[in-house]
Amino acid sequence: MEEIWKDIKEYEGVYQVSNTGKIKSLEREVYHPRNGTINLKEKLKKFTKHKDGRLQVTLSFEGVKRMKMVSNLVAEHFKDKNNIRECIIHLDGDKSNNNASNLKYVTRRDVAFIRENKSESKTSKKYGVWFEKSKNRFRASITFNGKQKTLGTFKTEKEAEEAYQKEYILNNSFRETIYQLRD
Repeated sequence: MEEIWKDIKEYEGVYQVSNTGKIKSLEREVYHPRNGTINLKEKLKKFTKHKDGRLQVTLSFEGVKRMKMVSNLVAEHFKDKNNIRECIIHLDGDKSNNNASNLKYVTRRDVAFIRENKSESKTSKKYGVWFEKSKNRFRASITFNGKQKTLGTFKTEKEAEEAYQKEYILNNSFRETIYQLRD
């Protein structure tokens, strides 16, 4: 994939964002109160981790510093935002992967659904599926309208995933399935 750089809105000529999730400050002259005019070289910005796990970056302009979420900057400049789409998710679940191809705008309702149906432990990468050590089997469950329904226990993760998908399709009230959001 070819890396494409675009000026960050409100920071044109100062910072740029790439479709691979990088942010750089551009070469420029700035006024420093003690040192007068200084030349800043182009360099990649370092990120810090927000308490929710997403990466953030500090951007400063005319003495004002602001923290911005890297995923928001990438999506804002490289993804089409539909009027109904409000939130950004990482399709692979890795909040440090801010590649434009890994980001998607979704509604708050979709985000609530994702959180509600996440695996109860990190034993499976599939939503609504987890490994139950005491039975040495995979368990699947789904929540709709605040009510949890256990779908059963299965020998393999694939069987549990298929049961989850089948139940989701039967009760689907959204435009997209969770598996389309992850692909």
